[in-house]
Order: sequence, then C-alpha cells, then structure tokens
Amino acid sequence: MTIFRARVLEALSILLTIILSLYINSLDVNGALRTSLENRSSVIALQVLLTLTLYLLLRLILPSIAALIAVVFTCFAAFDISYNKYKLTERPVSANDFYSLDNALISIHFASWVQIVILSSIVAILILSCLIYSRNEKPRSLLRFTALCAILSIFYVGYSKYKQDAIGWLSDHGVKYASWDQAKNFNENGVLIHLFQTSARSIPPKATPSEREKYKEWVSAVRVAADHPKNFIMILCESCWYDEKNFKKEFAPLLDLGPAELRGLSPIYGGGTPNATLEFLSSLPMQNNALYGVFYQEYGEIVSREPDTLPFYLSRSGISSYSLHNFHSTMYKRSAVEPRLGFSEFIGLEKMNNTDTQNYFPRDYVVYNAAKDVLSKNSAEPTFMHIATVYTHGPYAPVNGDNGYNNYGEKIATTAQDAADFIRYALSLDEETVIFLYGDHKPPMWDHFKDASPLEKADVPILLFDKNKNRANEIANKANGKPFYCYSTYLANVYYGLALPAHNFTHRLCDEFTPEKLVQDAQSVPHWLYFESLLGKTSKPGTEIHVGLD
Repeated sequence: MTIFRARVLEALSILLTIILSLYINSLDVNGALRTSLENRSSVIALQVLLTLTLYLLLRLILPSIAALIAVVFTCFAAFDISYNKYKLTERPVSANDFYSLDNALISIHFASWVQIVILSSIVAILILSCLIYSRNEKPRSLLRFTALCAILSIFYVGYSKYKQDAIGWLSDHGVKYASWDQAKNFNENGVLIHLFQTSARSIPPKATPSEREKYKEWVSAVRVAADHPKNFIMILCESCWYDEKNFKKEFAPLLDLGPAELRGLSPIYGGGTPNATLEFLSSLPMQNNALYGVFYQEYGEIVSREPDTLPFYLSRSGISSYSLHNFHSTMYKRSAVEPRLGFSEFIGLEKMNNTDTQNYFPRDYVVYNAAKDVLSKNSAEPTFMHIATVYTHGPYAPVNGDNGYNNYGEKIATTAQDAADFIRYALSLDEETVIFLYGDHKPPMWDHFKDASPLEKADVPILLFDKNKNRANEIANKANGKPFYCYSTYLANVYYGLALPAHNFTHRLCDEFTPEKLVQDAQSVPHWLYFESLLGKTSKPGTEIHVGLD
C-alpha cells in the first residue's frame, strides 16, 4: 500500500470513527437520538477528544480499520449495557459497573445469546487483528506495545490523582456533571463522558460547627432499651412483590403464617439492592442528591468505622449482629462494607454449605440454613440478623411472549416456601422472635411495569411476624405505606427504644408523610447529615469533586 493510500485510509478511519462515536454518544438512556446542539459545543469537543485518544492508543497495536471497529464497538457495547440496565432498573450504567467482575458477570445474564455471540466474535476478530498486525510490524511491535503500556501507566497515575480536579474544571467549562441525576447526566453528555464522570464520587459536605454540635447531642442521646426482643431478624427478599391481582397465591406459604401485611416504598426500582438495605439501617433516604449510585460500590471503602447505623449501636450494646447473603461476598463489596456498617460478621456464599449447584443464583434455603446455624450457636445471646436472599434475582425466562411473568411466579413461589420454612424454624426456637420480611424492589419486568407511576414502582410488600400484636399494630399504624427510612425510624423506636441521629430529622417527615411528597421529602434531608452519619469519621469532604445544581 502506498504512503498516500495509507494516509487516506487513516484519515477516513479517523473521520468515520468520530462520526459513529458522536452518533452513539448522542443517544439518550432510552435510545432516542438527541439532535439539538444548543449549549453542547464543549460536550461535543470532549467527545471528539476522548474518541481520538482511544483511537490513537489502539492504533499502536491495531491497523486503522481494526482500531475504528474497536472504538465503535467499545462505545456501542457501553451504550447497549446501559440501555438494558436502564430498561430494567431506570438507572444508566456507571463506571463502577465495569470495575466489579461480579457485576459484569450478572450483566451477561441480561444479554441474548445473539448479542453474546456477536460481541464475542468482534472481540476475537480484534485480537486476531492485533496478532497479525504485530507480526507484520514485527520490528516496531514491541516498541509500540511498550509505549502503550507506558502511556496507560502514566494516565492511570495521573487520572487517579487528578480526576476530581479534571471533572471540576470541565464543569466550569461547559461539561456539567449532574451527579444527583444519573439519567440526566447520561442524556446530556453521552456514554463516554458519563463513564468518565462517574469514575469519581462526590462527597457530601460536612456540618457547620453549630450543626455538628447539634449532631453530637443526637449521638450522645442514643440508648438501646433493656427491654428488647431477644432475636430480631430482617429478611430482604430479593425482587419479592405481590398485590391483590398478581402473585398473591405464590406468597401463600408466608401469608398462611399470619403476619401483619404491610406496604412500603422502596428507594429503588428493579436493582441496586444495597441502597434499600442502607435506608433501613441508617434511616436516611437514598433518593437524595447527597449521594449517587449504589452506595456500597461508590463509597464502600470510605464508610466510617463508627457509622450511625442500627447494627452499629446494637453491636455496641452487646447484641450480636449478623449479615448473610447467599451470593458472592464481593458482589457490591458486601464483605468489606457491611462489617463497617456495624455488623459483627458478614457471611457470604463462600462460608455457606451451598448444595444448590444448578442455579447461578442459589436457592434461598442455602442462606436460611446458614442463618439456622447462627441462631443455634448463639441461642443464649440476643441477636440482630439481616438476611439478603438472591434466588429471585432477574432476569426471568420469557415463555410464549409473557416477558418472564410465569418464570418469576415459579421462582417467587419457591422463595416464599423457603422463607416460610425458615420462619417456622426460627419461631420454634423462640416464639418471641420478631421477623421483618421486605421486598427490596419490584422485579425487573419492564414490560409489566412500564406504565406504572413512580409511586407504583416504589410499592413493595412487607410482612411483620410478631407474637406481640400490639407492637405489630403500632408499626402498621405508623409506617404502613411509607418509605423504608420511616420504617427504620419506627422499628428502632418500638423494638429497641432508640432513635438514630438521623431520626431527629426524618421523624418529622415520616409523621407528616403523604405519598405525593415522596421525592420532595427525601430531597429535603440536608447533605451534611449523610456525611456525619456514614462518612464523617474517615473522609475529608470537598476533596473529591465540586458540582452545583443547574
């Protein structure tokens, strides 16, 4: 190939790469093309810069056509993953979704076999192209590969140190970061910039001196009453949901045990389970701009060693607290985060006797058997336990165009039976045991819920098993139909006689709650309260990124 033809091919490859990348980066979370160019010059310029940078780096090890394919493939694959995630959970992809191997493996289950074959074929072609190109360019291939490694190493070091400053600088120059609304940020900036921005977390501000003094008073007032249940068990039932028209028959094994049937409002829809857990443990609404993403993923390594959470105060008062989950302990960093949230011990799938080797998401009897062992070994001690199940995790296999409805029904019937068997066992050990079972979010069946209102999407079932009907009725009267953080407030008060520091602010919201104010109330909680409750003893506020509302 002549030098002229090679340069023409290179120029055409670069031009086509930029055009196709800009097209993909102009698609919103729903796949619609954004055609307006108003106030987008900075965004487009950055998209072009990122695209060119990626292309030129790949050109060190790939021929021009292969580099073009690799860049476009990368952009499209990232968008396609985000599209599928948003369809099921109403949250776009974030950078941390690619950092976690467990998350990546789960995302594969949402792809069709056709998509997997196509993506695998493209990857194989690119690898083959790289090998052929290296062979043809043998004298320079080692030098190019070394240069690529050096560039990536320098970039990684600089990126790790200065990414927050870079995002702040870009925000000042027209590329805004809407950390409080990930879908909006994706729509405004495109998938490449969105991934770059979400690689840096925002830290809520610390309290002012006067707010800090007030908070210290709240902390010093926390006391656990001597008269509390010996055993209190919370069961997070993965994607568990029913109403009068759907799946109530499948819940019969649980309902036949006579619980108080309640409803709650989850902060999440279709996924992001740890945020539902944290809302219960901290009494802080997760639908708040102070934080973004899935808390365990984004903030796990900087959670305070003394967080103001329910398990922390219970453990400090001598109540053994355990968290159990029948899936990989690295998923959402649970094994690292939940002990920092105050649990005495986290027990993941690796520590359980997993006899269900046929299912990727194990049957829930696996985690319940582990919970039985804990209860037996600690029969003389008061225990607080949080069990997170996993068997009913999506996706659900469609049959005859039902979009997974019947497969979900089969799974939820199995899960309900496993839960009922465990509850009977726990109550047989101590009939005074209190068991609180809640659905973390609606199942990710987009077609079934696509026309639901935000309140309908938030609605999940809650079952309270308590021999003391007066207490159960008190919870029902105060919390039924309210957000999870309100349940947390009332459960802690009724069963343990304590008020977490956050309760001092949220109790008013809960007492006066109306469904129409769900998001408004959540957003009204001051950001410093999140810092002081969860991060205050380990993090330096304001050192990450500085963003402002539009």
